[in-house]
Amino acid sequence: PGEWWGLFTPARLARAVVRWQNSSNAIDDAEKVMQYLYHEAKDLQWVVARPVWLEEGEALGEVVANLDPFTASTMRYVDLAEWLLCQVDSDTYVKKMPRLK
Repeated sequence: PGEWWGLFTPARLARAVVRWQNSSNAIDDAEKVMQYLYHEAKDLQWVVARPVWLEEGEALGEVVANLDPFTASTMRYVDLAEWLLCQVDSDTYVKKMPRLK
């Protein structure tokens, strides 16, 4: 974490590759929403879940949330859904944007 490759961090490099592959502004739009929530939505209780890669399949179990800038990992949709439902009754990640693995 935090290692620089020239002007790119691993997260910036990953974003650039995805932008190039998708030729869309979805990543830019997501960044704008996260910036709005962080800076403007002071009266809301929000959590932004940021899984790196999602795939179909049976649940794998425990989801680990961390606040590190980038952690490459894969998780299942069903595990993400369970984690999100647990956040309804939890204040642990309110106004935070954890990466999930």
